[in-house]
Amino acid sequence: MRYFITNVLPHHLSGKYKISYAAANFSWALIHSSVFDEVFSIAPLNVSGAIDDVDMPELVYSDWRKRGKILQKLAPIKESFLIFRKIKRNSNVWFYNISILNIVLFFLCKWFKPSAHCNVIILDIYIPKRKLSLEALFLWAINHANSTIKLSDSPLFTCKKTECLPGVVPFNAPLFPIIESVKAEFLLSGLLREDISQISLIIRVFFKIKNATLYITGFSEKEEEMKLECSKYPNIHYYGELSFNRYMDLLHKVSFLLSTRDPKEKGNQCNFPSKIIEGILHNRIIISTIKYKQLAGLKYFFVSSDEDELKNQIEGSIRMDSVGLIRYANQSNYAKSMFNPNRWGEIMNSLEKVRHNNFIFHFKDHNNESITNHCWFWGLVWWHSHLYV
Repeated sequence: MRYFITNVLPHHLSGKYKISYAAANFSWALIHSSVFDEVFSIAPLNVSGAIDDVDMPELVYSDWRKRGKILQKLAPIKESFLIFRKIKRNSNVWFYNISILNIVLFFLCKWFKPSAHCNVIILDIYIPKRKLSLEALFLWAINHANSTIKLSDSPLFTCKKTECLPGVVPFNAPLFPIIESVKAEFLLSGLLREDISQISLIIRVFFKIKNATLYITGFSEKEEEMKLECSKYPNIHYYGELSFNRYMDLLHKVSFLLSTRDPKEKGNQCNFPSKIIEGILHNRIIISTIKYKQLAGLKYFFVSSDEDELKNQIEGSIRMDSVGLIRYANQSNYAKSMFNPNRWGEIMNSLEKVRHNNFIFHFKDHNNESITNHCWFWGLVWWHSHLYV
């Protein structure tokens, strides 16, 4: 048996609960493939109370989410136990990242069902700033998984059994609209934070490019400030968080998709923006501030994070002749051939062939092993409950 542990909701609820559309699409592409035998989803911590209009058998949603703030924050622990009971021995469990939502389940499998091997698909991590921190614990767990599939190479990832695959597209991906005539319309979407999108830089640059239109959508911690700032410029439009269908409409309206992570941030060297694969699949022209070796063979614009250079490079792309520019668009066949679920299945099969235990805890005092295991485990449970209450 091969299981997938993820953290998604149906598409129509992604916007309401601030779930990245690109991240959700990644999980759903794997869910709808034939790669896994069974899927379990633990909802993000901000999802609580009764959820209407949900037809999702993969979702494990405990009654604790409906019973006050403390139990709501502890709900992933109960849900982890419910999933743990269903996981068979001698199986392979693939985790979508390691986070506060699934770390308890990871340790449950490692300690109490070690024949069920824990593997991790590494998408985004935060570089630990302290040795004793949740981020350090997550990275430690990743590096002591039985195997990993990472979207980007990084010296932080030390698991010996690993492969690099930057994304996945669904088997049944439809034919998305192609770009026949390139328009100077750009989309910046996702988490609107300086390290992730360099949002202030992008606004300053597009303010100076009067013949280009910038659309911004996603989650900002400074929502009102963002609205006010964008309202000053006639060529910049801020939409905030959109429903999935409205986001798709906007994506198909523009010609260019921006991926503007800050290359100086070490954390951005440890991940790969799934929205790049999404943009390629949807035939958009990609502009990226980081050069990714995973995209060898793809035509995209690699640009600077220096304000003047970036302005000149974007203006240069707009001035390109239509024949030259259209070569950067309509590359969905590239995404379908390079990142289809068959490739993921082949790599998982390869990684799962050699089964070994590289878990870090080796106790010499076997008489106290059970006690020590339980102390570590319940300490983790306590940590989980106090961090977010």
